[in-house]
Amino acid sequence: MLINDITIIFVFILILILSFIFYLFYKESKLVRQIDAYEEAIKLLNRKFRNLEKSYQKEQEQLQSSLQHSEENLKIFLNKELKHLSSTLLSTIKTLKNDQGQLKYEVQTQIEELRMNLQEYISVSPSSVTDESQVVSLHRSGKSIDDIARELGSTVDEITLILELNKTL
Repeated sequence: MLINDITIIFVFILILILSFIFYLFYKESKLVRQIDAYEEAIKLLNRKFRNLEKSYQKEQEQLQSSLQHSEENLKIFLNKELKHLSSTLLSTIKTLKNDQGQLKYEVQTQIEELRMNLQEYISVSPSSVTDESQVVSLHRSGKSIDDIARELGSTVDEITLILELNKTL
C-alpha cells in the first residue's frame, strides 16, 4: 500500500508538474502572441512615421518651391512697377523742364516788353533820361535807393525799376 500511495502521490505530482508546464507553455505562447502583436504595431507605426516624414519633406519642398516662385514673381512685379514709375517720373521731369524753359522764355519776353515800354516812356520825357543816368550814377557811388529817391524826388519803386532795367541792382 505504501507503494500504491507513493505511486498515486507520484502520479499526482507528475500531473501537477505537467499541468504547471502546460500552463507555462500556454502563458508563454500568449505572451509571444502579444509580443508579436506589439512588434507588428511598432512596424506599422514605423512605416506610418516614414510615410509622414516623406510627406513632410515633399510638403516642405513644395513650399520652398512655391516660396521661390512667389519671390521671383514679386521681384518681376516690383521691377515692372519700378520701371513704370521711373519712366513716369522721367516723363514728368522732362515736362517740368519744358514748362520751366517755356516759363523762363515768357518771363524774359515780358521783361523785354517792359523794357521797351519803359524806353518809350523815357524817350517821351527827356528829363527822365538824365534822371536814369543820374540814378545809375548815384547808385554806383554807393547811395541807397531811399536816398536816391529822396534826392531826385521820385518813388522808391521808380528808382528800383530803373536800376533793374539797367541791371545795376
